[in-house]
Amino acid sequence: MRTKGAKNFVSFEKRTAVETSSSKEVRHLANIKGSPLEEFRDLLKHQENFLDWVDRRHVVIVELKNEVRRLGKQSKGKGPTGAKEATFVKYRWYAEQLVLLEAINAFESFYKKTLVCLGTLLRDYVQPEAFRDIKIDAPLVWSTAGQISAPALMFEQSLFHDLEAVDKCLHMLVEDRRYNQNAPKSTVADRVKALRAIFQIRHTLSHNNGLVTEGDASKFKRLKFQIAVGEVIDPAKNYLGIAVFRILGAEANEITTWLACATAAFLQKCITNRGLAVPSAQRQDLESLLGVHPCWATITWS
Repeated sequence: MRTKGAKNFVSFEKRTAVETSSSKEVRHLANIKGSPLEEFRDLLKHQENFLDWVDRRHVVIVELKNEVRRLGKQSKGKGPTGAKEATFVKYRWYAEQLVLLEAINAFESFYKKTLVCLGTLLRDYVQPEAFRDIKIDAPLVWSTAGQISAPALMFEQSLFHDLEAVDKCLHMLVEDRRYNQNAPKSTVADRVKALRAIFQIRHTLSHNNGLVTEGDASKFKRLKFQIAVGEVIDPAKNYLGIAVFRILGAEANEITTWLACATAAFLQKCITNRGLAVPSAQRQDLESLLGVHPCWATITWS
């Protein structure tokens, strides 16, 4: 990296491109690959490893500073020496806040990637009427015609930090819903409540730098979560960040299994009720996306 103000530095106003690098060049993404679930799990693991690395580095720095002082027979002064604990706590907290926000955003991306890939595999079986409520920006369609798949056009523009939006897209593809958040006796009511609160945490971190406004607080309280107005969401306090990590990982696993079963049921319905054929070659693609599950054996493959 060049020093600040170097001659080759081009101001953003004069730029005509946004710079990118391949995932292989971005070290923490280089080994992240596979299905959307595998990618998301690997990213969560990387984020946890990063926070562990920050903690270990601080411990080593403090130990080395103490060792240098001991070998030099230096007496400890009145003021702080070595790595300042308060400085470490400040930046460690900031890093955990950023990592938490990235994890929640990655979970939304997991939804999106899964639905785009599944839509591509089920395109021949989903009837066009299922998408009657989907609105696509006409200039976008015009400019990308022939360059992007229909599922990508439909789902990549959607915001999946809303469980109703997720359920709507799931119903379009497999005629079933995972969350049913307005159902009084939903089997995943606790999970729905938790995910809605996590998406509200994302909103507060993204739009208010973590500061809880009165509007934010009212939404949390509607979900039966207590929160203090005027304070900042603290991912380090009472292991909040870790708790969010754990539930996002669990839900990514569980919805992938649920979606495999829902997809199998949908395809068998297409075979039984509409007389469609589902080639056995497609099983491998579905397993690559959603994993190997007993439900695939319930399909009458052709």
